[in-house]
Order: sequence, then structure tokens, then C-alpha cells
Amino acid sequence: MSMNYLGNAENIISADMQETMKRLVKIEKLAEEIMNLKQEMIEYDRKRNHNRECLGAFRRGEIKQQSSKLWISYGDNMIRLPRKNLLAIVEGDQVKLNKLIDGNRVEIKKKIKELIELSPNITEMDPYVVKLVLKQDKLINKQKLGVIQSESDEEDSDGIK
Repeated sequence: MSMNYLGNAENIISADMQETMKRLVKIEKLAEEIMNLKQEMIEYDRKRNHNRECLGAFRRGEIKQQSSKLWISYGDNMIRLPRKNLLAIVEGDQVKLNKLIDGNRVEIKKKIKELIELSPNITEMDPYVVKLVLKQDKLINKQKLGVIQSESDEEDSDGIK
């Protein structure tokens, strides 16, 4: 009985209304994906800052230990590694995190462009997404005016170029 009711409900809703509902669902999904990517970037940046602090401590000589092996917390485990291996791991993590952050930036930009195409009405969007859209629009306008040559010339405090 309920299947017939749902089937009839789809017939009652006009094609325009169904199309609008699909568009709104897609807009909401894109906005949520943007927010999730931003949260991932925050986590990656936090890890990157920890690695940066570790590398700085090595460089400044703050880590003074008599033995050549050091303890590292890697996930839920404590591992004792030689100093040079530890440095290689931290530097490798730093490179990997930089690539992940750059990949998220590119993905966020693509999703913002798609979001603008679906919903040019900015008042219906999440405030954070609006902020990203406005930054992207400002950057595009500067590029058109020739003020900046590439997107890498400009970066804000959020780490979003």
C-alpha cells in the first residue's frame, strides 16, 4: 500500500518541482562536501604543524639524547628508531601532507565552481561556502584585471588560495 502511495506522490509533484528538489539536494551535498574537505585540510594542517615543530627542534638542536635512537609516537604505537630514520619519516610525512592539502584545495575550488553553476543565489548557501565563493570570485576578477598572474600569487589566512 505504501509503495503505491509513494509512487503516486511522485506523479503528483510536477516535473519542475522534482527537478528543483534534485538541484537543491545536489547543492546541499556539494556544500557538505566542501565543508568536509575544509575540515580535512584543518586536520592535515594541524599534523603538518606538529611535524614542522619536530623538524625545527632537530634543526635547533633542542633534541639532545645520548643514544642514537629516539622514541616516536606513530599512531597508537611508540617506536624507537635511529635519528636519521626518524628524520626521514617526519620529512616524508611533511611532503605527503603538503600534497594532500594541495589536492584538497584543488578539489574545493572545483566544487565551488560547480556550486556556483547550480546555485548562483548566494544567500541560500552556508556562510563558510559563501566566504570561499567570494574569495574565488575576487581572485578571478584580479586575474582578469592583470593584478596577479596566477592563483599561487595570492593566499589567505585559511590556507585557501
